[in-house]
Amino acid sequence: MTISRSPSHQYRPEIDGLRAVAVVAVLINHLNPGWLPGGYLGVDLFFVISGYVVTGSLLGRQSSGARSFLLDFYRRRFRRLLPALIVTVLVVAVVFAALVSPGDGAVTPSLRSGIAALFGLSNLYFMRQGNDYFGADTHYNPFLHTWSLGVEEQFYLFWPWVLLLCGCGRSSLVKVTRRLGLWASVLSIASFLLLFWLHGHGGESAAFFLMPTRFWELAAGVLGLLWRGSLRPTLPSFFKSSWLSLLLLVSLVGVFFIPDSVRLTATILCVVITTALLVLLAAERGPGLWLSKPLPLAIGIRSYSLYLWHWPVIVLARWSVGLQPITMLPVLALIALLTWLSYRLERHFRRPLADGRKGATEFLVGYPLLSLGAVAVISLLLGPARGLVFLGDRSRIGIDMANSRLIPGTSINTVNCFRDPTAPLVSENDEAACRAQPNYGRPTLYFEGDSHAESLIPMGEAILKSGLFNVGFFARGGCPVPSLPLDTNAVDRSQRYRLCAPDTLGRLERRIEKMKPGDQLVLVSNLQAHFLSQDGSLRLDVSESHRKSIQELARRLDARGAGLILFAPHPNFTGRASLAVPPSLCLKEWYRPFVKFQPGCAPDLVHRDTFIQRLAVIESYLRRLEGSISNMRVFHPFSIVCPPQLTACSTHRGDVVLMMDSNHLSREGVRLLEQPFLDFLQSPDSFPRQAPGRNVPGALDVDHHERRAPGLVR
Repeated sequence: MTISRSPSHQYRPEIDGLRAVAVVAVLINHLNPGWLPGGYLGVDLFFVISGYVVTGSLLGRQSSGARSFLLDFYRRRFRRLLPALIVTVLVVAVVFAALVSPGDGAVTPSLRSGIAALFGLSNLYFMRQGNDYFGADTHYNPFLHTWSLGVEEQFYLFWPWVLLLCGCGRSSLVKVTRRLGLWASVLSIASFLLLFWLHGHGGESAAFFLMPTRFWELAAGVLGLLWRGSLRPTLPSFFKSSWLSLLLLVSLVGVFFIPDSVRLTATILCVVITTALLVLLAAERGPGLWLSKPLPLAIGIRSYSLYLWHWPVIVLARWSVGLQPITMLPVLALIALLTWLSYRLERHFRRPLADGRKGATEFLVGYPLLSLGAVAVISLLLGPARGLVFLGDRSRIGIDMANSRLIPGTSINTVNCFRDPTAPLVSENDEAACRAQPNYGRPTLYFEGDSHAESLIPMGEAILKSGLFNVGFFARGGCPVPSLPLDTNAVDRSQRYRLCAPDTLGRLERRIEKMKPGDQLVLVSNLQAHFLSQDGSLRLDVSESHRKSIQELARRLDARGAGLILFAPHPNFTGRASLAVPPSLCLKEWYRPFVKFQPGCAPDLVHRDTFIQRLAVIESYLRRLEGSISNMRVFHPFSIVCPPQLTACSTHRGDVVLMMDSNHLSREGVRLLEQPFLDFLQSPDSFPRQAPGRNVPGALDVDHHERRAPGLVR
């Protein structure tokens, strides 16, 4: 059996020019998303090109049989990708461990994602961790960009088998390409339908990271290759004109300026335009000639090395000198230098092997051993050698600086107990991992709410250690408990938050059924975001819906001898960027001279009276509600986070960062609440009914506020 060469397969320099467009767009977007909002679409452009080039390469190789066909392809892919990837991951992991405090919560997930990248699985790792590629907290993981390599590597494992299924080696090239076109079309449609199904059923993370939901982009490149070979010779001259190619290229660049809010539409446009360019571009004229010029050609040929190194250098710069105007040029120079060195390594491994047995040994033994060696080094950095290479203040090595949301010794953590608003509905089995009940015979505090409830998970450790209570936590981002009407003045979020109500209803039903006498349901949500209109007044539709839901909840809990606790608002610094900053990033080190310029590290100050006036209507509402329900109490964190003796509330207390972003408490901020909340739980007047308007420890002086701002009280 001989697999014959496709006569249409040939090197096209303009494709390397397109690669240059893709990688430069990604680089600009990663340096500053504001400069090129849709620059991340360069990755989608890469996917289309990969489908085109890899399929052309498979069809264009002669082979003596299926086994040789597969081994030759995988050997070439391994030599092309793995050496540079292994070196990059290993070097970046060591430098990352040298710059980042070993107690920071970013260390473990970042280094673990590096291990996953070595095996082409980082996209699955990020999906499992519930990462949002566009989320602020991902700005500090130097291996985030490897998710796309995982998608491509999984495609490489799968696609050659499809070609064999299409008859490679057993049928003529005409029949093979006809079958391949059919398979690519069918699988592409299935991939596209899966993508839309996941988007419509809360699987946005899976839709973004999975290879099957990205396959339609790769298949577009495959179809582009087949169409170019069969249709281009018969196309009217208009379709081959330089003007049409120029219009498509300009449109592609224009797509890079589309805002992220219409991401799916922008992706579809990018894929369609790229496919058309692959069919229509010609190296000898027009845009194809420009893309084949020395500069874009040089960048495109080195695009893999540039893609490998640009993001780690940017992230490591964030952890050290920062991305400031004064540091931008050195950062770009370092990216260029590492790209050049990595490309030299690429070229070395691209050389043909004279000894097939040596190649087989390298493929079957060498690369796996190198990968395992890199895994061993990174595992040491995560374990016994943690902190060994750290270059910063070594007196802080033993300090836990993590913003990690977990309770040590239990299965309660963010991965198990927090869901994105679009994630599928949870089951009772999912919730089982989110309860810790080591204190036999003691009541349980069930924390429910949005991401503000998730931020309190570390408090559970102190509660369990007190021996007085057991705990349970479950949270869904952006979904208050009880469910409330959306703000009609905000952008329509009905699709993103459509699962809030059914998920909340189901969870509360299961929760109430399991509650025993003495148990407490603790509701923690971002009440400011839901209760206050843009002018600061109380949203009556929300307060009325909330009042009815709380009264019904309290009635059902009272029937089971259980109680209800509501967390009142703490300061929300709405003028501060919602950027989740790793805690240790804000500590000055000799290699971090511009800490005060790091986003999220400089303190944000707001006059205390400003918060008092803004929150007065919510506090007044909660007091009236509390006074009317015998088994409900309100805990007030405001004066704990912002004590009365301060004139201004701050995101910091000294050098300690209290706010993880604009509205979530950091681990240190949560620590401030632990003892006051335990005191609140144990105070004699916590659960028996009391008269309205009593003073609650840590509460805002609402009467004072009402005198100062009577127009805000309803």
